[in-house]
Amino acid sequence: MSRATEKTAFRVRCMKTLSTAQCANATARTAKTATIKSYTVRKPISKLTESMVGDIADPYIRTAFQTIIEKLKAQGVKFRESYKELPKEFYQAAKQVKMPIKRVTIEGKRLSANTITPNDIPKIEPYFIRAFFEKRLQDFPSLAPDQPLPDAFFENFGVPIKHVRIHQRLQTMRELRPSVFIETGSNHHIEIFRKLNTKKGKTKYTGRIVTLLEAAKRKRLKQPIINKTMDGHEFVMSLMIDEMFLMSEDGFDVQKIDWAKPDYKTISKHLYRVQKTTEGKITFCHHLDSEAENSFSKSPNTLRGIKVKVDVLGRIKPVSEPMV
Repeated sequence: MSRATEKTAFRVRCMKTLSTAQCANATARTAKTATIKSYTVRKPISKLTESMVGDIADPYIRTAFQTIIEKLKAQGVKFRESYKELPKEFYQAAKQVKMPIKRVTIEGKRLSANTITPNDIPKIEPYFIRAFFEKRLQDFPSLAPDQPLPDAFFENFGVPIKHVRIHQRLQTMRELRPSVFIETGSNHHIEIFRKLNTKKGKTKYTGRIVTLLEAAKRKRLKQPIINKTMDGHEFVMSLMIDEMFLMSEDGFDVQKIDWAKPDYKTISKHLYRVQKTTEGKITFCHHLDSEAENSFSKSPNTLRGIKVKVDVLGRIKPVSEPMV
């Protein structure tokens, strides 16, 4: 299936999940928000988590993968939290699961796979399904050309599963134009502000999330993507995924850095990459750490440090005032 065809199918699935009233309103030219009961996203099996397995759209694959998990747990294989990736033993076993081919297309007609003969195999469409049958036929050299394929032909025979469709439920979708919906859940950046004139004289910080849709809207209207204004607050910085933040922690204070001659060895220990931004918190990972499980989160009010930029030569420069 081509990318364009997949996009069209996605739109059709989204529309089918809407109520009758919402479908009628979908013809309006003004953008509005509609709640989708469920839709599906495509995931490679290498990125599956235990919680995702129960949401696999295809019941055959879902049952097969759940059976694998149960067997591995019975064998004592350790599983991490349900939202983290499954152990390597699962992926090795999942490669052996194949989607059975029950019907095939021959000259535009859909036929039951167990009724075709070797003579029909060169006519199967599309080509990659035909290739599976041609390769399997090599294991049955004595099969007559006009003889229906035996049951043994279909044992452990099918299409290897590399990707699955996962149900996503209760997501807010926004209609850009009639019958075209996008998910607004992806965040573009977070804008951090310092509150002015606090009662106790303490510095307080707050964050404002900007979705990808809102950032695109600002760009289209030729507005600044980063809005530096908020009533009663002073803009400090913005942070988005993969930007760098130098954190004041464990006795290290960013205000004491001599930026003319920075100690990169010391700075490296406290340099973090923004991994994710959500409402009320920012998730960081050490810039030398590739394991997502070692990440941690901080709220804007507990965050202390300074935003920095690393150039192509590895030089680190501050690009904001410090949060103290």
